[in-house]
Amino acid sequence: MLKGIDVSHHNNLDRILSIIDKPDFCIIKATEGKTYNDPKFKHNIQICKERDIPIGFYHYARPENNMPLDEAKHFLSKVAPYIGDCILALDWEDIALHHPISWALTFLNYIYAQTGVRPLFYCQASYTKNIKSLLDNNYGLWVAHYTNLKKPIIGVYPYWAFWQYSTPEHNHTSGICACDYDYFNGSEGALRAYMRPH
Repeated sequence: MLKGIDVSHHNNLDRILSIIDKPDFCIIKATEGKTYNDPKFKHNIQICKERDIPIGFYHYARPENNMPLDEAKHFLSKVAPYIGDCILALDWEDIALHHPISWALTFLNYIYAQTGVRPLFYCQASYTKNIKSLLDNNYGLWVAHYTNLKKPIIGVYPYWAFWQYSTPEHNHTSGICACDYDYFNGSEGALRAYMRPH
């Protein structure tokens, strides 16, 4: 099992990496909706590349405002140069949880069709009972579950790929050192397999 982190512009990755052990991977926020780009996207990539940390990218869904293909195209416009050497993920939380899962499936299908890489689906543990259509289409699960450090709730899924087990609120860090912590359920080779077209 590997240990990593995920970050956005809310985090100071330089500072984080100066005080924690080198993570096995770092998943970086790239985009949100159909127009927003994370302002630290390229900076965070550079930091990880300099330290030889495997990377991934996630898109924060805004189904209340946009069609899935518009958001998928926006995401790909930013991450395309890194395809084949990065993990891809859709972040489905907050307002998105009240929208049809078919929106997420359309987004994921488009990303897969365009890249050959199967993106992950991120959601909270309590929502995993609602995503059988994603399991049926072989999309990996990135689950957020902080209250049980033995194993996460994964609903209809037989296994989890990534598990966000701690957030700044739960790990008692604050300010510029705060970040989310994740496990990967596999080896470094398996992690790389999630990056490659199939």
